[in-house]
Amino acid sequence: MKTLVLSNETSFNFTDESTIFFLVTVLDTFTKVDEIRDAMTEENLAGATFDGEVVENIIPVSCSARADADGKVVVNFTNREKTEVEIMKDEITELQTALAEIAGA
Repeated sequence: MKTLVLSNETSFNFTDESTIFFLVTVLDTFTKVDEIRDAMTEENLAGATFDGEVVENIIPVSCSARADADGKVVVNFTNREKTEVEIMKDEITELQTALAEIAGA
């Protein structure tokens, strides 16, 4: 099992084959799918740890779930890395916010 600990301290377990870009978990019911999907926001993924390693610049892309032959729910979460442009936009926003705080002080 590999564990994803989000920046809000919520944690979820995924299969050993999972990567931060393709997470797979097996659940007993569909009810837990929404809980995981709702927690996997860009904000919560910022500074998260996956399998003990800090992850940065990750964006959630999709979630799919299906029932297998045993009645278990197999859930796939797909993420991607931010592009350089997205990273630069974030940095500009941070700088603008800092300048606004300085100007307002």
